[in-house]
Amino acid sequence: MSKIDLHTHTNASDGILEPELLIEKAKKIGLSAISITDHDQVGSIERGTVSGSKCGIEVIPGVELSCCWLEKNRKEFHILGYFIDYKNKKLLERLEYFQKIRTERAKKILELLWGLDYVGDWNYLISIAQGTIGMPHVVRTIFDNSKNKKQLINKFGKVPTISEFIREYMISGKPAYVEKAEFEPKEAIDLIHEVYGLAVLAHPCFDVQPGDKETFKVLKNWGIEGIETISPIETVEKTKEKIVYFSAIAKEFDFIITGGSDYHGIEGIGAGLGLAEWGMEINGEILEKLKEYYKIAGKGK
Repeated sequence: MSKIDLHTHTNASDGILEPELLIEKAKKIGLSAISITDHDQVGSIERGTVSGSKCGIEVIPGVELSCCWLEKNRKEFHILGYFIDYKNKKLLERLEYFQKIRTERAKKILELLWGLDYVGDWNYLISIAQGTIGMPHVVRTIFDNSKNKKQLINKFGKVPTISEFIREYMISGKPAYVEKAEFEPKEAIDLIHEVYGLAVLAHPCFDVQPGDKETFKVLKNWGIEGIETISPIETVEKTKEKIVYFSAIAKEFDFIITGGSDYHGIEGIGAGLGLAEWGMEINGEILEKLKEYYKIAGKGK
C-alpha cells in the first residue's frame, strides 16, 4: 500500500530542507507522493516536481495560506490549496504582497524583542529565511545568538523550543505580538478556487475546538472542500483521538479527507515526514480519492 504526505514545507518558507532534499527524504522512507505546501509561497514546487520525476515521487502543487478570521477575534486559520495553478499571475502577485507584509511584521516583532533585552540581527534573519519569513525565523535569530543564552535559561529554566518561545512572547496578548495581515479564510478559499485548486482546512486539531460545528458550517458555506483529518498533535494517542473525531466531522459535513505531517525538516520534533517517526502513515488511497473528487468537481483548467 502506497504512503503519502500532503503537508510539507521547504526552505522557501519555514522549512529547513531544499526541495531536492525533501524529495530525497520522501524516497528514503518509502513515500509515493507528497504535496509541497509552503506558507504563502510556491517557489519550491517546480524544483520539487523535477526532482520527484527523477526518482518516482509524485509532487502535488500546493500552498498554505495564513488567514485571520476577524469575526472570531482575528483567530488564525490556515487554508491548504491543492492542484493549484502555481504559475497564475494573480496568485503570484497576491503571494508577493503577503511576503512583503510578513517581512514588515517580522521586523516589528524583532524590534519588540530588542525592547525585551534580546539580541538579534535583522540581516541574519533575512539570510536564514531565504524565502517567506515566518515566526520560526525570528526565533532562530534569537536562539542562534549566544548573547541570549543566559536570559533564555533564566526565563525558561533551559533553552526553550521554538514553539515554547513563540507561545511566551509572540502570540496574541504577549509582549512581542504583532497582528497579521487581514486576510479572511473566505478570501483564501476563493483565491484557491480562482487558480483551479481544492481548498482544505489545515490541522483542524489546532484551529477548531471539539464540539464547534458552527465553524465547519460556515467553512462549508464558503466552499471549502476538505479538512486535514490526519494531522499530528502532541502525542500519538491524542492524534489518533483527533483522527477519529475529525473523520466523523468529515462524514457529517461531506468533506473530503486529507492527511499531512506539517513536516518542516527538523528531525526529532513532531511526527516526522509521513508521520513515520510516530510509527504511523497516511494511506495513498487518500490522494486517489482527492484526485477523483477534483476530476468530478471539474476544477482543472
